[in-house]
Amino acid sequence: MKIIKTISLIVLLITTSANLLAQTGIEGRWKEYWGTGNLTDIEYNDIFIITYSANKLYINCENRDNYHIRKVVFDGEELSFEVLNTNENDVIPYLLKLNSDGNWLRGTAISIKGKDVNVKWERIIDK
Repeated sequence: MKIIKTISLIVLLITTSANLLAQTGIEGRWKEYWGTGNLTDIEYNDIFIITYSANKLYINCENRDNYHIRKVVFDGEELSFEVLNTNENDVIPYLLKLNSDGNWLRGTAISIKGKDVNVKWERIIDK
């Protein structure tokens, strides 16, 4: 019986820690800068909203209804996901890393042409 209680306590602590990481480290509004340091034809900045609900992270694009974000995984440091553009049926995989102050996510996405593109997201802090 002690083993079951110990295992239950460990699972609870791991779940709580993961929940706190997700809640405090990544939730919020983020402005995307596509192709940083590269030549690109993208001249706009999408806004993404990361929320946490029912032990799961969700990402939505504030300004594009045709973007469906799926396969969201966050380990407390790295965020990976796919953006499905339903208008074009394109899938763009992302891998972003949260910086130490929690205000930037930096990494890469794979463009529809199959090229690695530098991407950074800046946390939008409402004043």
